[in-house]
This record gives sequence, structure tokens and C-alpha cells, in this order.
Amino acid sequence: MKRLVLITLLAASMASAVTWSRIFDTEEWDDFRCVQEVDDGYIITGMTKTYGPGDYALWLLKVDSMGNTIWSKTYAGTGDSTGQGNFVQSTIDGGNVISGTLYTPGLAQIWLLKTDENGDTAWTRTYGNGYGNCVQQLAGNDYILLTTRFFGSTITPSSLLLLRITPDGDSLWSQTYHSNDWPYSMGYFIDLTEDGGFIVSGLVRDTTFEDEKTACWIIRTDSMGDTLWTYTQGGKDWGDTDKGRCIRQTTDGQYISLANFGLIRLNQGGDTLWTRSYRDGTCVQETNDWRFALSGCTPTYLCSLDSSASLPEDITLLKTNEQGHSIWERTYIPGT
Repeated sequence: MKRLVLITLLAASMASAVTWSRIFDTEEWDDFRCVQEVDDGYIITGMTKTYGPGDYALWLLKVDSMGNTIWSKTYAGTGDSTGQGNFVQSTIDGGNVISGTLYTPGLAQIWLLKTDENGDTAWTRTYGNGYGNCVQQLAGNDYILLTTRFFGSTITPSSLLLLRITPDGDSLWSQTYHSNDWPYSMGYFIDLTEDGGFIVSGLVRDTTFEDEKTACWIIRTDSMGDTLWTYTQGGKDWGDTDKGRCIRQTTDGQYISLANFGLIRLNQGGDTLWTRSYRDGTCVQETNDWRFALSGCTPTYLCSLDSSASLPEDITLLKTNEQGHSIWERTYIPGT
């Protein structure tokens, strides 16, 4: 049995208190991957075998502002295919767009799904071998899709692939990014910049094996996906992997990125202003007082844990000042 935990936090200027938490007990090794706040609650995506039609299916779950389930939907391909949702975003028309991966025997495909407000499918598209990592809707109702494109199977070298998608799911253009020094790259997060361009965070690595070395990789592009600059940080062993989990443009036009080793502050040209070392995190967000909150996606956090484990996984929220120095840190244990 798997236990999926959703925790919402009420953030204050000096502390953060849990307003409620929900535990979803499931029969299989199900998983939440992304949660987003919407007007009437939260939308969550991941993968499920408990509620799927057979094997694992992409899972989309809508809950109200107190975490009570409104509806639950699953999506899978045909035959032996399985699905996984990696990122979900509410759309201007009240529906949702989900980036994920459609698996068939020996093949992983980039998968994008559009639903209406009730989770019913409007359309689905695949865009070749790889993972659908993150998607954002643009002002003109198009989408920008960040993917990891494989050249053959999932153990071959890969590149970041950025696709501009129409409201109906058709590809307008694509741009591929790779490093001459690192044969394998993967995308994690994309944010929109104030000039209409994009900022992408991910990783590069030198092999696909367990002794690989990896580094945080950041790419800044214009509105057509043409590279303006890149940034690389790290290159440690796999046991201490560096990867760019999340990146945001801040209100002053600069950037804050969260990598495995901590925070990175970059100026508009991609030069390092400062770095700060913290434990592994997944997300960073600028706060209303121009400071930073990191680890988990504020204001809502999610985690997965095995109910057979003697101790549950903990979730840490940390707030820093504008220079990245810790102001306070809170640890939350699911179910307590």
C-alpha cells in the first residue's frame, strides 16, 4: 500500500503553520508528481495503478480547498501502454493541460493532454521519444512544452527539446539544446520571462550509468527558443547529484534557481551573484516581501511514502532573506 500525502500551509512573514493535511491510502505504488492551486481548490497529477484501467495510468485529481476529492480521472493509451503525469497547469478556459510520459513496451513518448474543467479529455498528443517534463500556457493560449528527447531508447544520450504548441495541440516550432561537453541532458522546469522568452532548468551528465557525473544546467532563450546564454554549475558523482530542479524570474528581472546543492542567484546575463548551500529541495518561490521560500512547492506540498516504513518522510520549508541566508526552517511530518 502507498500513502499519498497532501499538506497545505498558511505562510506568514515569520513562520508557516499547517492549515490541514490529507492522506490518500492506495493499494498500489501510486504517486503524486505535481500540485497547483486553482480558484476552487487544487489540481494534482501523477500516476496510479489503484484507480487505473489495468497497469499504471496518468492520474488527474481535483480536490477542494480543504483537500476533499471533487473528481478523479485516469488516462492511458491503448494496448499495453501506461501513463505518467509530470506537471499540470490550469488553463485560461478553466480546463487543465498535463505534460507527461506515455510508455509502451521498449518506448517512452512525450505526452501532452488537454482536459476541460471536469477532467474530460479535449485532446492528447505525442511528440516522439522522451519525457514530457513541464508545460506553461502563454498569453496567446499557446503552450510551451519542456521535454527530454531520447535518441533511441531511454538509455541513449538525450537532449532538451522545447516545443511551441497551438491551443489544439499542433507543434508550431521546436528547438533542441545539447552541450558538447555532456552527451546527456534532461529538463525539469520552465518559466516565462518578462520579455516573452523562457528560462529553463535541468541537468547535464556525462554518461547514463551509475558512476555518472552531473551538473545543474540553465538555458535562457528568446521568444522563439533561440539561446541567449547558458549556465552550468557542478559535476559531482551521482551520489551527490547536481541538477536544476526549479528556476524563477524574480521581480527585479534576475533569476533564482534551486539545485540539489542549494540556491543560485543569477543576474539578467546569467552571471552568478551568489550561491547558498542547503539540503535537497524541489521548488523555490519568491515571496511577497522579495525573499525566497524553498523545498516543496508553496503554498501546497505533496509527498509519497510507503505505509510499511517505520517513519514517514518529512517535508521541510525554509525561508531566506534576499541574500539567500536562512530566516527560519520548519519540518512537517505527514499524518502528525
